[in-house]
Amino acid sequence: PLTLPPLTLPARGTPPAVTKRRSPDLPLSLLLLYAAVGGLGAAAAGSLVGFLVSGAEAAGTSPALAGLLLTGGSLVGISSRILQGRLVDRGTVLAIKQTALLFGLGSLGMLVLSLHDPTWYIVGVIPAFGFGWAWPGLFNLSVIRNNPSAPGAATGVSQTGVYIGAGAGPAAGGWIIAAGGYPTLWISGAITLGLACGLALALRMLVRRERNSRIPLPS
Repeated sequence: PLTLPPLTLPARGTPPAVTKRRSPDLPLSLLLLYAAVGGLGAAAAGSLVGFLVSGAEAAGTSPALAGLLLTGGSLVGISSRILQGRLVDRGTVLAIKQTALLFGLGSLGMLVLSLHDPTWYIVGVIPAFGFGWAWPGLFNLSVIRNNPSAPGAATGVSQTGVYIGAGAGPAAGGWIIAAGGYPTLWISGAITLGLACGLALALRMLVRRERNSRIPLPS
């Protein structure tokens, strides 16, 4: 005959098991710093995508060439994202360190665009897209790797900054163009990416310090 194992009940007065709520491994201050880094990068990238075509036309390129610049820049950006991901997966570079490097090189591309000449638009669009708009995957990877206990909650904070920057960048870019023209816009974008680079490097140092502080000392 089929016999069932005896049913065991918890002792009277024993509290029910409570699932521990998981929270990000990094403190909120560092997550907000991640959000600021992503916001600055997205603001510059949003202005680049939003105003590259009109800026190139204002510099003297034909509408057809201006459209091709955006298409070509997008292809360069896609290729660069794939390449950057492979480099990080191989363990040759850290995600946040590579993100900072991309911000810095992207700012140089923005400065080339500020020369506001058809030839310089053709030259500048490559580093502007290939570096200045190739960082989002590495950025998210860094957030997740440093918050393995609750990656969803951590990226929820960091991505808030990214989307604020993506919305505010083009809006502010329109005001900048109206006030100072396209060269001023690209110089502003270069400064924004430069700030993002500096904050990313500072973030790397602070994250390392936070992780080292959690390593127990030998008894």
